Amino acid sequence: MPLKSILYIALFAFLPLFSIAGDKEGKSEHFSATKAISGTITDVFGETIPAVRIVVKETGEAFFANFEGRFTFSLPADKVYHLSIESIGFQPVELLSSEVNQNTELSLKSL
Repeated sequence: MPLKSILYIALFAFLPLFSIAGDKEGKSEHFSATKAISGTITDVFGETIPAVRIVVKETGEAFFANFEGRFTFSLPADKVYHLSIESIGFQPVELLSSEVNQNTELSLKSL
């Protein structure tokens, strides 16, 4: 069998696999835009606070600041979410996702 015939057979055999690869149960996925949220959390003296917990109230998702007080996560941009920022020894803060952008600096007050 000539090489050209083998290539055509392979092409027609695998072509249907590529045409349905992105399809899930007959429904194609569409992606919504996301909003990047990031920043640093400090105390009133400007010292960073590690491991601060940020909870998205509507979804129950929790995100944590790293050991340098920095955090980063994304949320769908089509809705405004309520964020609760909490850490032991500090007063909790509640914000809307529309109030937080990239490189936001948040300050927590001691109890």
